Amino acid sequence: MSKLAQTAKNIKLSQKLLDYIVFHSENLPSFVTKVSTYVVISDKDEELNEMNYKLIAEMQAEGKKVIKAEETGNKLNPWVFVQV
Repeated sequence: MSKLAQTAKNIKLSQKLLDYIVFHSENLPSFVTKVSTYVVISDKDEELNEMNYKLIAEMQAEGKKVIKAEETGNKLNPWVFVQV
């Protein structure tokens, strides 16, 4: 997958995440609201996930605080947030 394709997919998935955060802020763990870098993980796209896990490692190596936002595919709880 090219960087351009990765970026396009991440933008689309990030929009879904932002919609969830805006409309369900009461369900978010407290660490989600702190200043961090978010990396989205798809519930379906393994190729994108592989690239995004590499991105997480790169960000951690730079000393950035990273939150992994995992799409679950569950309508009642569509996202899981993990500090990495």
